[in-house]
Amino acid sequence: MLLAWRTKNVVVNYLIVCIVGYVVIYGVAKAFPGYFSNVFFASNDPLFPLTFQMGMWLPFFVGIEELLRRLESYRQTVGYHQSSYLPRDESVILSSRDLGFILKETANLALIDSAITPRIIRQVILKFQASKSVDQASQMLTAQVDLNTGKMDHAYSRVKYLAWLMPTLGFLGTVYGISGAVVVIGTRDPTDPQLLKDIAANLAVAFDTTMLALVQSALVLWFMNIVEGREESLLNRINEYILENLINRLAP
Repeated sequence: MLLAWRTKNVVVNYLIVCIVGYVVIYGVAKAFPGYFSNVFFASNDPLFPLTFQMGMWLPFFVGIEELLRRLESYRQTVGYHQSSYLPRDESVILSSRDLGFILKETANLALIDSAITPRIIRQVILKFQASKSVDQASQMLTAQVDLNTGKMDHAYSRVKYLAWLMPTLGFLGTVYGISGAVVVIGTRDPTDPQLLKDIAANLAVAFDTTMLALVQSALVLWFMNIVEGREESLLNRINEYILENLINRLAP
């Protein structure tokens, strides 16, 4: 239900998440002014909301959208996996007629990306029918699971890049703040009573952006580990399901 708003257009989803996210953090910054609001949003800066920290939230929102997309794919894959494609009775031995019926039942699902279970079942059965070898059918199962594991790893490449980008932006903010402090020191009168305050303001930007980047990266990696762990566990369950209910029941 929480993902019902999502569309098939990835760019539209990015825009929705970014707009909603910025509205939320702007509201939080205004509703709860204080130290953490200034650290995470630079709410005390006269340029707010056009601050360095506010710009740093963009990759965070994009990363969250990517993970929401993976979570939706996971839920769809679970739905296809829960359907009954194979007999679970341990006494059943699958004949050629049974395999033909299973192929017919899974024919319309072969082109659906999230229908991993029926797609692997079809590949294993087709391999068995062509080779009449249980060993080759088992090898096909292993190959298909490895293939889907590789696809899953590739699907997280953008999130991993964003998780790397966030600390990088934080370090850029650090350089930006320190550079601003150096400029203040080099261009102002040492006796100016405002000098120390302006230096501290620039150094605050330097350290606040680093803290924000580390928090954002930690949150994205935490969410990614949860979703990725679920997908890996599901692939293991699919492998076990097909091994027990198809490979072990084939009659050579």
